Amino acid sequence: MSAGGGLLSHLPTLAHGYKPPAKGYDEMSVSPDQLRPRWETFMQSLSALGSEELANRWRTAQQQIRDNGVTYNVYGDPLGTRPAVDA
Repeated sequence: MSAGGGLLSHLPTLAHGYKPPAKGYDEMSVSPDQLRPRWETFMQSLSALGSEELANRWRTAQQQIRDNGVTYNVYGDPLGTRPAVDA
C-alpha cells in the first residue's frame, strides 16, 4: 500500500482522519504512505466486512461488555469505577 494518495486513501472509513505522528514510533504505519504488513492485512479484512457488519459487531461487543459488567477504574477520582461502555 504505497504511493498513490497517501495512507488515508487506502484505509477504511473507520480510520478516516488518522494521521501518523510526526515524531516517534507508529505501530500502524511505516510512513504516511505505507502501512506495516500486518496492519495492511488487518485493515483489508475490516474493509471486506463493510461498514454495516462492523457496526453490527461493535453493537454486539458493547452489549457483551454491558452484560458482563466490564468496568475500568479511574484512580484518584472520587467517582472511581466506571462502566467500560455507555449504557
